[in-house]
Amino acid sequence: MAVHCGEGTEGIDFLYELPFGMVPAAVPGVLAQVVNGLQLYSSSEVKEVMGMHHVRLDGEKMPPVPLGQEAQAVEVLRQLAEVYDEGEPFLLGFLMRSASTLRLYINSPEREVWGVDVPLPRTGPSLLGAVQSPGYLDNPHLHRPSDDPHADVLIDLTEY
Repeated sequence: MAVHCGEGTEGIDFLYELPFGMVPAAVPGVLAQVVNGLQLYSSSEVKEVMGMHHVRLDGEKMPPVPLGQEAQAVEVLRQLAEVYDEGEPFLLGFLMRSASTLRLYINSPEREVWGVDVPLPRTGPSLLGAVQSPGYLDNPHLHRPSDDPHADVLIDLTEY
């Protein structure tokens, strides 16, 4: 990631090498920390490359950067899109319900549309596994009547 610090032609150019596997949504926060003076690298990791200061950031020194609401939603949608299989679409759409709730519109085995509410701060692998499990979501105890014109059934997983 190339960054110019300074006004116009005055200033210094940096080329930050980000750790492999870094979540794309975390990049702006990490760069903001580095530009504001947080040293996430050792002095031996700074070299000159094409007239820029090349800095290899150390992933082990990076504090966790909390993802914003939009980044959390994108990460959930990306993970669900990765499991897409040919045939009937699984994820039909989505809607931000609040600052912490994402509604997923999912195609059910009976070709009904399930509106599944998930909590963004806590949507990890286990909850995504439940969302991807038609057997789990087909539990009638989870189903609520829908007031959403886009969903036949509502399923609230925000408390799980």
